[in-house]
Amino acid sequence: EYGAGLFYGFKPFPKNGTNFTFHLTTNAGLEYTFANNHKVRASYGHIHQSNNGLLPVNPGLDGSGFNITYLWSWDH
Repeated sequence: EYGAGLFYGFKPFPKNGTNFTFHLTTNAGLEYTFANNHKVRASYGHIHQSNNGLLPVNPGLDGSGFNITYLWSWDH
């Protein structure tokens, strides 16, 4: 998965940054679907968040980590 977007917060993010930032995310993982349409997903992802140098303060933020998700279906 890949994603991009805009962020505007009530407070600067990161703490010494600005209220407005762009963010880019990438994730790679595996998903298993059970017979009842429930799913379990394990993934590893990375996020980069900064204002791309458009505003004077641009410390940026990079993070990465693992994620395990369980999804269930209400329809049977």
